[in-house]
Amino acid sequence: MKRSKFLSTLVAVTIITTACNYKGTKEQEKEMDLYTECLKVHDEMMPQQEELISLRYRLSTLLSQLDSLKRSNKDFDTAMLRRRIIKVSSKLDSAEIHTTNWMNGFTTNLDEKFEGKDHQQVMGYLNKAKVDIMNIKQERNQSILNTKQLLDEYKIK
Repeated sequence: MKRSKFLSTLVAVTIITTACNYKGTKEQEKEMDLYTECLKVHDEMMPQQEELISLRYRLSTLLSQLDSLKRSNKDFDTAMLRRRIIKVSSKLDSAEIHTTNWMNGFTTNLDEKFEGKDHQQVMGYLNKAKVDIMNIKQERNQSILNTKQLLDEYKIK
């Protein structure tokens, strides 16, 4: 009888332990999936680096042509165009800074950030990080689009 009770207790403890470990594993999988989603969005943006360099170069080219544009058309408002160039350039820079800041903040000391945190806290951090990187991606794409429109308007290749 004692042996039967011992085996029943052992089986119950094993089932509970396995269930708890399984739950922990599922929670960790959800955390890892969300972490991976965040990095995926970031990684989708990384190929744009060369494009950003090219756009900045083209903006610089347009800026250097302001005098010749004014000489060819005395009524041309170079001050307005200079402000537009500075504005789109600033937007490009801002999006790039936000990307860099997000990445530095996101990956720095993850073990310390998550140490002692429960699943809900980790998921809250990761969900906010995902929303942030999605907003940054949108900001970056919009700044690229605005820059291209300005450059296309003045046929700067």
